[in-house]
Amino acid sequence: SEAVRMLEERASAQGRTLPPAALRQAVIPRGAVPVRNPAGMAPGVVVRAGGALVICLPGVPSEARALLPPCLAAAGIPRGEEGGFYVRTWGMREMELYRILAPLHDTFGRTPAYLPSPGRVDLYFTGENAAEFRRRAVNELGSRVYALDRDTTLEEVLAGELRARGLTAAVAESCTGGLIAAGFTGIPGASTWFSGGVTAYSDGAKTRLLGVPRELILSRGAVSREVAEAMARGACDVIGAQCAVAVTGIAGPGGGSPEKPVGTVWIAAVCGSVAASSLWKFAGSRESVRLAAASYAVGTLLDLVREGA
Repeated sequence: SEAVRMLEERASAQGRTLPPAALRQAVIPRGAVPVRNPAGMAPGVVVRAGGALVICLPGVPSEARALLPPCLAAAGIPRGEEGGFYVRTWGMREMELYRILAPLHDTFGRTPAYLPSPGRVDLYFTGENAAEFRRRAVNELGSRVYALDRDTTLEEVLAGELRARGLTAAVAESCTGGLIAAGFTGIPGASTWFSGGVTAYSDGAKTRLLGVPRELILSRGAVSREVAEAMARGACDVIGAQCAVAVTGIAGPGGGSPEKPVGTVWIAAVCGSVAASSLWKFAGSRESVRLAAASYAVGTLLDLVREGA
């Protein structure tokens, strides 16, 4: 059957033989349509019965997320954003965006949907004159807009800008612990523009691996503009890239002080002889701080690369 063939092809692509027990995943209702699983073995199932449409997905969350769009397509259900328009932004909190766009809310008599995640906020425009509403919003938000469709990521936009200029990038991470590098390497073909990264968590590692002077850490503190910039330049030197971004901060829940509370993060980007650094104060859980810092780091490097064009 088609479902069995999907399982066999998946096993072959992984260089192994399909175990007999796995064939249970190919047992589907008569008349059902199997849908290839891009993230695992078990196919999705689309079946119409009793005047209803049933879509069956595996229980593994990552597989369910990957299978839902092709299952909807197999069922003939249009994508949810049809009739609406997306704007993807970074580096601005939801309330800040709301304040900037408030005059447009009055002009058009409604608000877009605000869809926040750590470090990024998506806007979704629907209704009459939605396209014009989005165009006006994009003009107001400027460089904080990185994409106009739901599926393009901030990392993919940076990758395109680096490739267009023949540049390579490196990362130096402390509190983000490799999140930035993971986002970069999740893009197929990343080796053409991403040279590598260093996770230097301790002060000693920052000195040994990135060449950050110990005296600089002692005098300015590990969470400082000077150390962040030294980390970024060190990443360029030791990895051999033209551009780099570095992050150093206090993700919490402990480790903060009155001068540098939890959520304090310095981000520095360098591209050739040009550098840009910024101080951010993030709120929320340790995970939220780390994710927001990673997003802001990618956006900071994107801005610098574009400015240097």
